[in-house]
Amino acid sequence: MLFQFHRAIPLFWQCCLVVSFWLGLELSVAEGSPDVSEHQVKATFLVRFGKYITYPKEALDNSASIFNLCILGDDPFQGILDVLVKDEMVKNRSIVVNYLRTFEKTSKCQTLFISQSEEKQLVHILAYVKQRPILTVSDMNNFVTRGGMVQFYLLNNKVRFFIDPVTAGEAKLEVSSRLLQVAEVVRKE
Repeated sequence: MLFQFHRAIPLFWQCCLVVSFWLGLELSVAEGSPDVSEHQVKATFLVRFGKYITYPKEALDNSASIFNLCILGDDPFQGILDVLVKDEMVKNRSIVVNYLRTFEKTSKCQTLFISQSEEKQLVHILAYVKQRPILTVSDMNNFVTRGGMVQFYLLNNKVRFFIDPVTAGEAKLEVSSRLLQVAEVVRKE
């Protein structure tokens, strides 16, 4: 089935549709569809990743029924996430975006995006969250090989990502096979 975007559909929702297709929905995009920014695609993935991760019970054991998506450091998404999470659910929980300045406040996060502004502290951040059930994501170079779980990168002007399921497993997170199928899997040596 061929689907053409209507001009009234906001660009970020068009991005959601494209990413949803990529993660398994039956929908194809006509060639004439408008371009989306790199950060819009990354934001959409970030919102969707939690749906493809199995968290241990203690990671989701809060009475507020909230899924905490955290951004540590500068916000490269410039507010896109706040719009994307409206009316979105992960594990039957409302998504709340938290903007953090210190890694010591990450213990309540389920998904943590570590901004490039935090690269100098990356060793300390990853050591702090290492044994916690927090999905760590970044677009820093070599993030996965340095101990992160998911790393965005560009290939032919398209956003792709590496995943290290072993590092995720060490934090008691299980990555869905559907997500692994669309990622480049990196394994520790």
